[in-house]
Amino acid sequence: MPSSYIKTRRSRCNRPPAAWVNILYCQCVTRENKNFYEK
Repeated sequence: MPSSYIKTRRSRCNRPPAAWVNILYCQCVTRENKNFYEK
């Protein structure tokens, strides 16, 4: 395994991709909106 591959994997773990963060954020927002409308 090349050392550059390990470096890229480590940096990727430290800084998650923006798309993954956006998906989690959207799921949290939609869940809160559902609770808000059900009340």
